Formats: sequence, structure tokens, C-alpha cells
Amino acid sequence: GVHPYMGVGNASPDLPDDGTIWRLRHIPELRSAMMAAGDNKPIWFTEFGWRAGSTGTANWQLGVDQDTQATYLAKTLEIVRSEWSYVKRVYWYRELADNNTSQSSGYGLILPNGTPKPALTQIPSIYAG
Repeated sequence: GVHPYMGVGNASPDLPDDGTIWRLRHIPELRSAMMAAGDNKPIWFTEFGWRAGSTGTANWQLGVDQDTQATYLAKTLEIVRSEWSYVKRVYWYRELADNNTSQSSGYGLILPNGTPKPALTQIPSIYAG
């Protein structure tokens, strides 16, 4: 499993690979290294996501608004589905959001009051198409 977070927390998942592990588009390089080592196992994204809202100014603390969070999730799922057949599972980091009380704030797909965020409500339509 991998945690394909973006090095800059508000960066789009479709940014081109820059040769580092900090871009989603680096996954094919990981796959190539696996295959070169004789490892044909599927890849799982065991944790990934974008925070809605920023918790600071460091690259990794930057966030996006809820609509962009939804857009980035949809883009990621489309990339996985259309380009990377070897990625078999993806797990979003955090089901429930908190009230911006920790470094992991904003990732959840359900607001503290129980309201689903746009990223969650779009998932059925993504997989229906």
C-alpha cells in the first residue's frame, strides 16, 4: 500500500510527475520499480486525500475548498480507473471531519454535524458512469 499525498497540500492530482514521491503521477514509477523487482502485486492507496481548509502556511498544511476537494477526488478516481489498472483499492483518509482542531482536520467526507461533503455525495455517480 502507498499513501499518495501531494507534497503541496492544495496541488491538483493531475500535476505531472516531477521525479519525487510527492506527486500522484509518480505512481507509474513506483509500479515500474515493483515490476523490475519481480513484484506484480496490486497497489492499494491505503490513505489519500485533500483537506478542506488550511491549518497553516507550510506546503503540507495547505488545503482546498470543499468543491475542489470533490473535484480532486473525482480526478484521482478517473486517473486510477482509466490509466492504472494495477491500483485495485483506494481509501480516503478520514470519514468524519472535525472542527479544525488537529493537523488532520478537514480531510473527512462527513462534516461534524453529519452533513456529507460534496466529495462524498458524488461517489455513486462517479462509479455509475
